[in-house]
Amino acid sequence: MKNNLLPMALMVLFFSSCTITNYLPQASKIPEYPYGAYIKIVTKAGDKNLRNKGELISAGDEKIVLLDKKDNHCIEIPVDSILRFKLYYAKSDHVYWWTIPALAALSATHGYFGILTIPANLIVTSSVYASSQLGFQYTEKNLPIISLYMYARYPQGIPSNVDIKSIK
Repeated sequence: MKNNLLPMALMVLFFSSCTITNYLPQASKIPEYPYGAYIKIVTKAGDKNLRNKGELISAGDEKIVLLDKKDNHCIEIPVDSILRFKLYYAKSDHVYWWTIPALAALSATHGYFGILTIPANLIVTSSVYASSQLGFQYTEKNLPIISLYMYARYPQGIPSNVDIKSIK
């Protein structure tokens, strides 16, 4: 039984670390949310790939501007250098994360049958949780780069009277 707990604990930690940023709105609050979507962008820079993530400020034909929440400054990324992106525009209104440890603990009460039910419950509850998080995201496969502006803080571009360095 002790041998089964380690993979179970690792799986729970793995799926609980697959979360998105906290500043996204709940799905029901999207119409009044004043900020842009959260985006992760992988770009090609010379011989290596760079990863940037933050709030989508604006998206145009030539460049994308995102606010790096960690460093609290805007980054301009040329559209030509983007390899892939993942855009998150809301958090799920449904909270399923608690089912992973709860049902795994419940399966531990099954005695010897727990050897079968713990992995089954972990797989099912983890996939339900992961699919609930995937419902509010786009990638380059299902959203063209030219349509990213719809999820930006400034969908029509940054106004001329706004200094890019003052955006927080």
